[in-house]
Amino acid sequence: MLKYEVTDRRKKHMENSAIGKKTRIKRYIVFSVIVFTITFIFYNSLQTAERSMNLSYQFEIFLNTILRGKNGLSRFGAFILSNIRKVAHFLEFQLLGFEFGLFFITLGKRIRLQELWNAFSISAAAAVADETIQLVIMGRSAEVGDILLDTGGAVTGIILVLILSWIVHGVKKRKAG
Repeated sequence: MLKYEVTDRRKKHMENSAIGKKTRIKRYIVFSVIVFTITFIFYNSLQTAERSMNLSYQFEIFLNTILRGKNGLSRFGAFILSNIRKVAHFLEFQLLGFEFGLFFITLGKRIRLQELWNAFSISAAAAVADETIQLVIMGRSAEVGDILLDTGGAVTGIILVLILSWIVHGVKKRKAG
């Protein structure tokens, strides 16, 4: 009788170990993507003002060809092009917030306030670090507005992860029930 219980416990432990291994692999993948994204963001912050403006201009030309339709540039397209640098900041940090959201939220069994706080606070710290880097680069400056914009992008990314998580959870629940 006792030996049978040990066997059941061992089976359960083996199942949990397999789930744990899958979760660890997912976390390593997501973490690698986070490192790449932060490297990309900080690399762009390390560019001189002249180089940064040149890169933005080249990207603006590329986007202009994509956003221009048969009837010319839409209002949305014009907004994007006139605010290219701010939109880029927002989207970079939206991606980062999404990635941190994946790392902290969806890889656990339940969504907890602590995971949301972790994703938010690390994303906000990255925004502060990004602006701090720009303080020491020739021709660049740090702006509180950019920190708020970056953090807003990160919050949007985290919210997207929450929405996707709830949708996936709802679909799994329907399939199971």
